[in-house]
Amino acid sequence: ENRDRLDPRLIQALGAQDYVRPTLDLFYDSPAGHVRIHYTVTGDDAVYQAPIDSDGDGVPDYVEQFAVIADSVYEFEVNTLGYPVPISDATCPNGGDSTVDIYLHNIQSGFFGFTVADTNTACGFQSVPLSLPAWVEIDNDFQEISLYRDRPLDAARVTLAHEFFHVLHFSMDWSEDRVLWEMTSTWMEEQAYDDINDYYNIIPYFYFFPGRSLQDTRDLHHYASAVWAIYLTEKFGSPDIIRHVWLRCRELGPNNPGDGGDYMQAFAEAIDSASGGAMSLSSALNEFAIWNYFTGPFAADAPPGIGFSEGEFYPVIPADSMFRIPRIDSTLFVVSDTNPFNPAINASAYVRFENVPLLEDTILNPFVSLGSFPAQWGIAVIGEIADTTDTLLDRTVAASDSNYQATVSVPQQYDAVTIVVSAASADGSFFPPTVLKPEFGLLVTGSSRKRTAPRFLPFPNPAVLGNPPDRPVHFRLTVPVDTLRGLLLAGRLRYVVDIFTVAGELVRTIQEERPFDERDLPAVGDVDFTIDWDAANTAGRRVASGVYLVRARLYGGSQLTRLAAEGKEKILIVQ
Repeated sequence: ENRDRLDPRLIQALGAQDYVRPTLDLFYDSPAGHVRIHYTVTGDDAVYQAPIDSDGDGVPDYVEQFAVIADSVYEFEVNTLGYPVPISDATCPNGGDSTVDIYLHNIQSGFFGFTVADTNTACGFQSVPLSLPAWVEIDNDFQEISLYRDRPLDAARVTLAHEFFHVLHFSMDWSEDRVLWEMTSTWMEEQAYDDINDYYNIIPYFYFFPGRSLQDTRDLHHYASAVWAIYLTEKFGSPDIIRHVWLRCRELGPNNPGDGGDYMQAFAEAIDSASGGAMSLSSALNEFAIWNYFTGPFAADAPPGIGFSEGEFYPVIPADSMFRIPRIDSTLFVVSDTNPFNPAINASAYVRFENVPLLEDTILNPFVSLGSFPAQWGIAVIGEIADTTDTLLDRTVAASDSNYQATVSVPQQYDAVTIVVSAASADGSFFPPTVLKPEFGLLVTGSSRKRTAPRFLPFPNPAVLGNPPDRPVHFRLTVPVDTLRGLLLAGRLRYVVDIFTVAGELVRTIQEERPFDERDLPAVGDVDFTIDWDAANTAGRRVASGVYLVRARLYGGSQLTRLAAEGKEKILIVQ
């Protein structure tokens, strides 16, 4: 990448040189003739299970199996996905012929393999090249990678898919930035071998740092950004969009070292083309951030059309990677200098307001003050309901120097409101990407009267029971009407009462479901829920005299699993 900045006379005087091709004593041409496998059966570089040669042709079984996989990868990436045939290295020193050379030898511990562009002048190297041949070096047995020690051919599959795609990169545009190299090669592993899922091991580096740019190379972030390419593939239903990006990078010409590359511009154009002009880089990046919000155990809660096909197996964005406001009592502002999770260009920030419904008659207005920026922002507001599909409230694209505000009416139905802001730019000159500082806030409007708490009362208490009991024990839960607004999604409520001994042993559970329409709620005041107990245990036998602990709970929501109110009290039973 930095060749043009180096003094060739100094390099020569120091005796430094480019990568040179390894020297191995044996080779095997793949059945389809696409690759030549260089290997050895002796010493530290000996291939996996070198002595095993089932057909007696002098070539280890592992090499023959490896060659078949290499042919399959070539066929998939070139003939199925339509990438250009790799540049021949026939004119390169030790290049041999038009096949792609793959060298199997003992690579540094923990490495699967790497690809080298042949920059020898005999191969047509220029000061800023576009197309160059390349060779691949892959570990000989993968025995130092514990995950694949017993299945080295799976390691070979994902490594070949990844490294051969680098060969194609160097054939299309060797000058492009390494972020695009690694992002799309890791993506290719999943396209070629969907069932191996080696990329699961790398994508936490993306989810743990959602505010880092797609252009960031720290902590293998550019490998983990493969989820961006996966999002685009699944969003538009085809892997062709990534080929569009690579071919467009070639059309845009050589990339000068250190200028950030052409790939964000290529992504923007590919998104515009694939969506028929309906989506921009800003709106796509923001939707991608929403997909990343609904992963792991939250994948099942994603709104329609949102989420990765394998999202349930992805990591979640950690709570400590978001700006979280744990309690809402009044209007809140998150100023830019106090938010440690401000997004870089081509990244996203999450600001989560928790324990939302604290005031009566409340309306919430999440807002973002964007500040100056030479492009657009993508913004989303997500309202989270505990027991039903999370609701995507609002999405938009806003210009720089503008303020955005959404409206969340009847916030009592939400457990939290999260603002997702994505800063996007197709301009490669913003490299390395800078951190931006939008200001977030939540305007809280409505009654200043604080919501009253539910009240729970067992009566009579003490309960003196005749034989038989002359009257039951009543458990009354009094719930403020505003607590119920937004919870009657199923048109009914479930009232549950548990009775325990003082030792914590469950004596009886009593529950009822009751029809309830929100239109029947009074404008102000309370609603009473009562259930009776005949002082019998689960087996139907009357309980003994003594003190018992009672817990009452009221559930609403679409599945009657969202806790609306609860109360706890002691009751004395006297026989």
